[in-house]
This record gives sequence, C-alpha cells and structure tokens, in this order.
Amino acid sequence: MISVIIPVYNVEKYLNRCVDCVLGQTYQDFEIILVDDESEDRSPLICDEYAQKDSRIKVIHQKNQGANLARGAGFKASVGEFVCFLDSDDYIEPNFLETLYNEFDPQTDMVIASYFVNLENRETSIIYEKREILKERFAEDLLKPSVFKLTGDKYYYEVFIWLRLYRRSVIDNDCFIPQKEIYTEDLFFELYATRNSRKVKTVDIPLYHYCPHDDSLINRYRPNKPEMVQKKEKLITEYFQNCGISLESERLKGLKARHIIGCIYNSFSQRNYKLFKKDCLLLSSLYKDLFKYKDIPFESVKKKILFLSVKYRLFFLLYVSLRVKDFVK
Repeated sequence: MISVIIPVYNVEKYLNRCVDCVLGQTYQDFEIILVDDESEDRSPLICDEYAQKDSRIKVIHQKNQGANLARGAGFKASVGEFVCFLDSDDYIEPNFLETLYNEFDPQTDMVIASYFVNLENRETSIIYEKREILKERFAEDLLKPSVFKLTGDKYYYEVFIWLRLYRRSVIDNDCFIPQKEIYTEDLFFELYATRNSRKVKTVDIPLYHYCPHDDSLINRYRPNKPEMVQKKEKLITEYFQNCGISLESERLKGLKARHIIGCIYNSFSQRNYKLFKKDCLLLSSLYKDLFKYKDIPFESVKKKILFLSVKYRLFFLLYVSLRVKDFVK
C-alpha cells in the first residue's frame, strides 16, 4: 500500500483538485491522510466530506504547526509500506503512483519523478535523466548539490518532498524538522531520508504539477528569516560533519549568498522602505565576513547585482530597482 499524505492549510480553492487526482490514480492500493493544520477557510469541511465518502481517506485536525509537522502527524497515522507527500495546491498525473511504484526493487528506497511547473497560463517541464544512484554516489550526486549547485556538478535534483515516493523505512523523526524554526524543511527531509537509503532511482517522465501562487507558503513574509537561514547554515554544516562528508567552502558561500538574496525579496514583499533598509543593515552585519570574498558563485548576474547592492549598502537604489517589474524574480 502507498500512503499519500497531504498537509492542508487554507486551500479551499485547490483541495478538491488535489484529492480528486489521487482518487483517479491508475494504482488504487492507497490511503489518503489529510492533515488539516487549523485552516481558517472551508478546507476542514471539505476534508471531512471526502472522509465520509471514501473509507480510504483519513482526516486529522490539529493546531497550526506548519506543513512539515503536519506531514509528520500524517506519517504517524499512516500504514503504507510506501509513502508520498503532496502539497494540497498541486496535483499529479493519473499514473504518478503506478509509475513510481513500479520502479522499486528490493534495494531501491526512493524514486524521484520529473515534474511540471505551472505558472498562470504557462507550463514548463523539468526532466531528469532516468538512472540509478547507488549509495557510494549519494554525496556527489544527491547530497552536496542539494545544498548549492556548482558548475562542476553533473547532476542536480530539486529537494522538494512531493517529488518522491519513499520506502517507509527511510523516514524517521529527524526528517520532520519544524517549519516555524527553519523555512526550507524540504532540504533536511531529503538529507535525512537519503542518508537512510540504499539506492535511489530517477524517472524521466514529468508526473507532478507544481503550481506556485501568491498565497503559497513559500511566498509568505517571515520577519525572522535572516535568523532562520543562519540556523539552516549551521544545521547543514553539522549534518555533513556528522556524515563525514567534506562540503566545499565554495558551496557554502554560494548558499549564503542565495540566502541573502532570499532575505532581500522577503523584506521587499512588505513594500516598506524603512523595514527594507533595517533588514539590509542586519544582513550587512550578519554576513560581514562573506562580503570579504570575491570568489562567490552566483546563480545569475541579477542575483550577483542584488548581493553587491547589499555589500556596498546601496539600499535605496536596490529598493527602487526591485520596484521595476522586470527586476523582480
């Protein structure tokens, strides 16, 4: 059996589509665990209505704890030998479960799907090469690139939790880091689940529809984001040290630069220059050692410009530039 775990929070516009796409799967030996994370719209009612109609659907109502602890609650209530997690504002192809399940053999513990990105009326696909990754290649092909992709990395797979089907045995308590403490819980879930795996496969067929929108959790303002990303950097360093894997300084510099840029966008989302300047000054202080380096890798020229604007304290110019539509990420 496959347990499909779906955290739910204020998604009444999308929830029917998400649940219906699971009910319509070609592979039918599944259970659905809907975890209502104290939604304030009609989502709890919709969850209960589905549970009344189909005995394979279970509903958990809990106080708000964030998506990853909601996933943890769903995992504890599930019974499937295989587990996948869907975001409730996304949807999957009818053969998602069947295709990934059929890739499992006695040694495979995780299968990664290719996927679609759906933005308004535009759909693009991210296609991974079909391959098997053995444990001796995990560090180079899965773990280190997930922190920050360098130009020399041959492979890179997004760390999205919803992109994978897992054997239950690779998921432990370490995977469910609280989202309210650190905003990129997907990365740590993947680091720990991969650590527990023996073999990972990838599928070259796009099967998942990722549908980001303005109300998505990833787009919400976090007033303590600088502190959160610094905690993330510390936990990443500790993880690789504990695993005995050497993480290149270049990779860590790139990660920190990405965090600065993410914090810039987070602060700018409030459209308040006083707040924006205050946050930029905080970043200048927190990352003063990073600004001394010249060999920092960047993912684009635009992101390098944003970084340098903070380095040289061009806060007002940066704020005005961000007001120009074409400059926003």
